[in-house]
Amino acid sequence: MVKRKRDELPNFVEMPNSVGMQPIADTDMGTVGPFTVYFPSGFNPSADRNCSWHVYTHKVHQHQHIIVARTEMVDFVGRTHGGEYAGHLPCRYAIGVLDKATGKMKAMDAEAGRIIRMEPRCPDVEYEDTGAGVRSEPLDAETRMKEYKRLVEQFGSTRRKRQLTAKENAVVRADAVGGAEALKDMLRSAADKAAESNMTKDEIIKQTQALRAIPPHHPEAVKPHDAYRLNELIPGDCNQALAGVAKQLQRGIDEPEYRDGAMRVKKMFPAYALDKLASLKGLSSDVFERRIKYTALLGSLLNLYMGPMTLKIDSARAGGLTFISKRTNVPMDMLDHFLSKFYQHRTEGTNEIYDISRDSKGLLLLYILIVAVLAEDGEMSSDRFESLRECLKMASAEIVSRLRELGCICTAAKGSPAISSMKPYSVSLLPALAGPPKTLQDYFPHLKLGRRGK
Repeated sequence: MVKRKRDELPNFVEMPNSVGMQPIADTDMGTVGPFTVYFPSGFNPSADRNCSWHVYTHKVHQHQHIIVARTEMVDFVGRTHGGEYAGHLPCRYAIGVLDKATGKMKAMDAEAGRIIRMEPRCPDVEYEDTGAGVRSEPLDAETRMKEYKRLVEQFGSTRRKRQLTAKENAVVRADAVGGAEALKDMLRSAADKAAESNMTKDEIIKQTQALRAIPPHHPEAVKPHDAYRLNELIPGDCNQALAGVAKQLQRGIDEPEYRDGAMRVKKMFPAYALDKLASLKGLSSDVFERRIKYTALLGSLLNLYMGPMTLKIDSARAGGLTFISKRTNVPMDMLDHFLSKFYQHRTEGTNEIYDISRDSKGLLLLYILIVAVLAEDGEMSSDRFESLRECLKMASAEIVSRLRELGCICTAAKGSPAISSMKPYSVSLLPALAGPPKTLQDYFPHLKLGRRGK
């Protein structure tokens, strides 16, 4: 590249030996601005005649602004607060215009003292002067407790988390009713209403038990797969995805090297599900098809249960839910169903966050336990129970308590270890017995309504 000589430059003006600063008062530019921005995408606003600029100011915090550059195809949005601008500023920026002829520079502080990054956003989004972050009304007790719990889970000590969990366990909520103890309180609260309707004690108990927070079930059923039906545990929209998971497991049965190699190394399925595959060989076609579908559903539920309680998606990052699907090894259709059923969705900045509460994770555990029993055709051996306990990392007594809420029969295995938390149990769901068949309702925990009068 040939450099031009100074004499050849048009209208060249010599730089003055000294520059005089001439600060500009705020009144010259109004109460807001000027703003200094940059476009990481390389967009040049001066080259787009249709580019229009808009500024929106917080109603309470007058120093917080949102800048929007609107074009025909895309909007560019920047802000003076939050994110990377939330911390301490190492320096402050100013804007200066030098008049070489007079040797004076007109200077003014840039708004907020920083250079603002303009990110591309979808067009036609309406912005307005906002009061975000300022609550006009106080939070109700339930919402305030959720916010407090989220802070403790993220920043609290182990001791504080344990205290909060113990406090929650002491509270009985209608949507978390599972066992007989919680049902007692439900009965007391329903007593007055029942008296008005002239309901009997048995009718009250039946109505209250219908509120059990367990997977979809049929109390009148006498067979395991009629009590908890596959098409109610997972909707029909997920059949194709479930069949795809079952096909992967089928390959693991046909190719032991693939099962013990890639499937374990890549953690495509939990070890509990992979260890079960060998036992499916030699079954009749209808039994095999039923059990491998339950095993496929169980593998996806376990992958989700053993993952983090908070799933985060960065909107600026490509992939979205596909990223979570690959991370958890759960197909998209099934993942979408599980997120809507067990998780709560919220947005923080550019992040989409899915949280699972303690109650929802307890319900997810009940799904896992009943699907695990159904995958064994309603009869789980003590060895399989011990493998499941190790997979879930739970005490035997806690698993047994949950299984009994589902109507299962749990029997301690002979020669069990002295440590009660490690005892293996055999589990049965609606076993075939001599005499009239019993329904699922008959196996639910019975209510103890107090001592009888002498």
